[in-house]
Amino acid sequence: MHYLTIPLLLLFAITIKANSNCSQVSGRLLYDEIKCKPNLDKNGCPESYNCSDYHLPKDGCLFEGHVYKDRQILNGTSPCRQCTCNIKNNTSSFSCFKPCFREAQGPKLPNGCYVGHNLNSCCRKVDIRCPTASTPVCVSDDRTYYPGQYFQPCRTCMDCVCQKGFQGELVEPFCRKMRCDVEILHSKQIVDNCAPLYCRHSPLCCPKDFICPSSCRVENIIRSNKTSNEEKCKFGTQSFSVGDTLDLLDLNANSSRLIAYCACTLPPLLTCFN
Repeated sequence: MHYLTIPLLLLFAITIKANSNCSQVSGRLLYDEIKCKPNLDKNGCPESYNCSDYHLPKDGCLFEGHVYKDRQILNGTSPCRQCTCNIKNNTSSFSCFKPCFREAQGPKLPNGCYVGHNLNSCCRKVDIRCPTASTPVCVSDDRTYYPGQYFQPCRTCMDCVCQKGFQGELVEPFCRKMRCDVEILHSKQIVDNCAPLYCRHSPLCCPKDFICPSSCRVENIIRSNKTSNEEKCKFGTQSFSVGDTLDLLDLNANSSRLIAYCACTLPPLLTCFN
């Protein structure tokens, strides 16, 4: 398995270096959403988070620091997700749905035309736009967008829609930080110290899933030389120092299938790629 670890280790070294700048993406969105307290380095950038206050309530649903009662509607979710707290047999869960129905196939568009987007809603009327030579444009990362077109600037976790007046600043009403709704999808995995899983070649914005110790085995651990009083990453009951790397393999003892490559880069959770 080590032949898989070498190129991934190089990839992670590059990621760690790039993320030393606060403007870079480093997997902070999930910590922000569950209201963990950042521990800042000398440059004022988060180097770890304190999530010790994050506990699931015995009677209610926790979302962004607020405990919701049975059948209460959550506030602040992404526009395309409306959720309600459900409590049954002393167990809380979320019931979510999309607030509108979209046809799988939209209207046939004339050449050069597109359907406009809206940051505030996923339930929009079909807004077909056909730009002309005089249509204003937005420029981001040397690419041009027309009003109503969605874009995600490189190395950011921002959702943006081109609108008149955009001057390159990633602020509302043009751009908005992505919503992961990680508590709705993965709150149990978070308290169990499972590891967020990201796509290897994408910014570390919203984890696409979580991997738990019960579903894999840890191998090929490479320890860093960090001191013992540094912040630790937890994976179930195991602890890792900042800079430690490891492979998560299929739980089958006879299998060598690599599930994910992980590193302790932003405690208290591991950061994993597949």
